[in-house]
Amino acid sequence: MSTEDSTKEKKFPCDQCRRRKVRCNYAKPCDRCKSHNLPCAFESIRKRRGPRPGTGRVINELRDSSLSQTTESAPLHNSDTSQIDNTEQIFGSHQSTTAAGPNHVAGTDHISTGIPEQIRTLHAGLNSHDNQSSPQSFIDDAYFTFNDFAQNVLSSTLPLQGQRLTGDSSLSSIWSRLEDAAVVDHEMFSTGTSWYEIEHGVNLFFDKMYAVYPVVDEGYLRSLLDNRQSLQGSEQRLLWSICALTLMAVDAWPTMTLDKRTLAARGYIRQCLQDRISSSYIENASVEDVLTSLFIAVTYFDLKCRKNSWFYVREAITLAQAAGMDTVGGDLMLQPSERLRRQRIYALLYVSERGAFIHDTLPVSILSAPELLCDTLPGEDPSISTGLSMLFQLFSLLDLNYIQARSKLSLSGGTDREYVELAMLQDQLCRVLELANVSETQRADVLITQQWLRLMVWQTALRLGLVSSASMNPSYSYDYPIQIASSLHEVLKTLSSSAIEVHGLGIFEKQFEIAYSLLDALTLSDGTQSPQHHETLRSLLESLSASPKSRDVYVRILQNKMGQDSSRKNDRYIHLANVQLLVDDRLNQRDSR
Repeated sequence: MSTEDSTKEKKFPCDQCRRRKVRCNYAKPCDRCKSHNLPCAFESIRKRRGPRPGTGRVINELRDSSLSQTTESAPLHNSDTSQIDNTEQIFGSHQSTTAAGPNHVAGTDHISTGIPEQIRTLHAGLNSHDNQSSPQSFIDDAYFTFNDFAQNVLSSTLPLQGQRLTGDSSLSSIWSRLEDAAVVDHEMFSTGTSWYEIEHGVNLFFDKMYAVYPVVDEGYLRSLLDNRQSLQGSEQRLLWSICALTLMAVDAWPTMTLDKRTLAARGYIRQCLQDRISSSYIENASVEDVLTSLFIAVTYFDLKCRKNSWFYVREAITLAQAAGMDTVGGDLMLQPSERLRRQRIYALLYVSERGAFIHDTLPVSILSAPELLCDTLPGEDPSISTGLSMLFQLFSLLDLNYIQARSKLSLSGGTDREYVELAMLQDQLCRVLELANVSETQRADVLITQQWLRLMVWQTALRLGLVSSASMNPSYSYDYPIQIASSLHEVLKTLSSSAIEVHGLGIFEKQFEIAYSLLDALTLSDGTQSPQHHETLRSLLESLSASPKSRDVYVRILQNKMGQDSSRKNDRYIHLANVQLLVDDRLNQRDSR
């Protein structure tokens, strides 16, 4: 073999092509990353081939060195006194080990007593060079290079189990062994240290989701990112919860599939909850704590954990009331912008609790609609305040009389007063809303919610026995869900899928309930109206199929329902669930690479 061939540089694919398992042209950036608008990087460290070096010789040298230090006067200790003093300042003196824990380090004399034998063997294997076998190098590797490792693993009182660990040059392999032995949650650890993910999540929040949750000051969050080393617990938990929220709600993470985003979101939530254990956030509730609970609740809903979501909605309400947000309108000590943000937070909690009550008939703690000023924050688009007020007004229509009517457990029949009140409520929900200057994201939330509330009020009347085929009022007829679905069909024509998806799984559930009721109404009808509503059903199915999460849950339920109804007279609707709606899973996996 010639010298030129032996020194020829080997080319390796970029990180994205390597992960997607496709051919790379080795350019910087490569053609595939350019065409798919992906960040092209060559940062992956390839594993070295061949056998790993043994560690027995290094272990023996370390043991001999340790024995010689205890029997001889070693000048090396005198030359390293400054480093030992620094170590004592960082970790405390040896006399304070009882209060600080068994693994508290005073100096080199006590390092071996604070580290299990398995970990000392692991570090000895890492220091495979002859010039790194001194006690000084052992201190550096154990407590400065592996600072996070010492804080997260060595402070645990759980003994390591399983086989003895040996030296390994791969840090990923080391972490894999340690998480099995010491019960370390690697998923939580990795997400908690990824500031790139947190910063990307904050950027997505203000780019895509601020119109949905206009309750956080962007300048404040940017300052937290700039001073990440001095964050308080509540501030860091707020950043984690925002990252978890955007991971589930916004499909703009190019290097992460939906499954990986789901795992990462769960990791951030777990990190928030574990960090709260050691804090006094209940006694000293802050705005950050309230927002953290709210964002955790929304994320849990997208994770299909309904009970967890409801729990943290109620927790956020309790914290908000403890922080005085229910009476914030009369607090003249606050700045006007801060007072408005707190009013918005409490209004969103009111909307979330009312929505949970309608979904699952859960109890209500905020009995009356709170105060919400239709003001604009400094530097904010005025349409955001208008859109939030519109949504708030829709839920404010559901007063205590409606809550009592919907909470009835028996079908004993509605009263004349309930008949009149529900009819008036339907008239109010049918009014045309002025949303010309509102952003598309907020219009999607307001208009879809409006049609969903119309259906919920109709279902309440149905449970009370007020619906009749002979009713002169259209809102009390069995065909009313068809009118609601037709109105939703017209709304969907004006909205893009991205404006709908950013609201998460909740907005798709509203569309699903309307589509499900539409199928029931078409089944009960005589079939003469079915052809003209063919396009309405197709439109609802297409909207539900826009999101993978919605497609896997709601569209499949509707597909099964249409299959069950096919034995009667809905044969013409069976094919709708199979025409460009349920995308083949293999195509999804290929496109997600």
